[in-house]
Amino acid sequence: MAPKRLDKLVGAVGLMAANLLGCGGDGTGRPSPAPPQWFDPDGVGPYPVGVTSVRVTDPARVDPKTHAPRELRVEIWYPAAEAARDQPLDHLDFASDAPAELASQIGDAGFPVVEQPAVRDAAPREEDGPFAVILYSHAYGGSRNQAAYLTTHLASQGYVVVAADHTGTTMYDMVHVTGEWRNDAIAHATDRPLDLTALIDRLEAGTLTSGSIEPPVDLSRLGVMGHSIGGTACLLVTSTASSFYDERVRASVPIAPPTQAAWLFGPLNAIEVPTLYFGGMKDGLAPYDTEVVPGYEAHVSRAGLVGIAGAGHFGFTDWCDDAFLAAADRFYDNPTWRAVLHDGCGSAYVPTERTHLFTKRYASVWFDELLRGEEDEARAYLDPSGVPDDIEMRLTP
Repeated sequence: MAPKRLDKLVGAVGLMAANLLGCGGDGTGRPSPAPPQWFDPDGVGPYPVGVTSVRVTDPARVDPKTHAPRELRVEIWYPAAEAARDQPLDHLDFASDAPAELASQIGDAGFPVVEQPAVRDAAPREEDGPFAVILYSHAYGGSRNQAAYLTTHLASQGYVVVAADHTGTTMYDMVHVTGEWRNDAIAHATDRPLDLTALIDRLEAGTLTSGSIEPPVDLSRLGVMGHSIGGTACLLVTSTASSFYDERVRASVPIAPPTQAAWLFGPLNAIEVPTLYFGGMKDGLAPYDTEVVPGYEAHVSRAGLVGIAGAGHFGFTDWCDDAFLAAADRFYDNPTWRAVLHDGCGSAYVPTERTHLFTKRYASVWFDELLRGEEDEARAYLDPSGVPDDIEMRLTP
């Protein structure tokens, strides 16, 4: 069993402190030396975090480019054994991560090497498991690593988080897109939910990592989370009217999802899985009022909505870093795509640290309630009357 939170009084005190300070942990990116008795959704959780990479093939599908079974590169973040607490943290090097044919171009563009608060290939934590699982689906033109602030946070809180590069729509694939990128995004839309189902199947069979590093998981407590078209994929696997519906999913968090595209594949009013929508009120790619809010309002079951004033589309990722954006401007030839990556970044938007804070806070408590049964503690945070002034929150019971 995972460590329990304290009673509701302590939870309320923690909430007041979080709203006043807006942060947690010791400021170093590492967990505190001793696990606390409750999980502050704003702060680093009680567990050190491990991360590992694997490749998965789906023999049921053929990649149209390679004419071979579809292959996915997968990242897994997980609660690690105590020995990981003092080990060196992992670094993401985009040049090393890129396909071989693009590595030199990525290097020449000057993409930064980024540290994440996780230890590469650390031994999984066996005690306190098995752990609930959350699948993360990245944006069109994104990466499985695009939101390490969120994936590592959830792993430190006691979740196993799994994210795949959706082959054909990654940041590396975008170098080949010269025309209207939205048409390409729609053409690949159906790959996403099938990728999620393939990952669930491998988790269920215990073969996701082929035995190299296999964190203990409890698939009866399974959630999905995604950004942009990755959020749309979450809607598709949770709509009972969709051909992509997967009954194993228990909770969903779509972030800045284009919901009108989801209607092409399955009505949103057929979603019975509790769903928490996030949206940026200054998002030019998935506008809050015309994409995110209508998705929330279509629900007939438990749903929530968190709108962040001044936030844009890529503010929900780690990519608003100046060095990353400068490298992206050098790497991509398509001027339209270069402009897209800046939506949510810079002085015209709320600082991404604030967007990240609220995303971590409310995604954590949503999953805590639905996947760990911490209803009383979660409801202390999911209270529209107590949110900061720059947050709009709506809840459907």
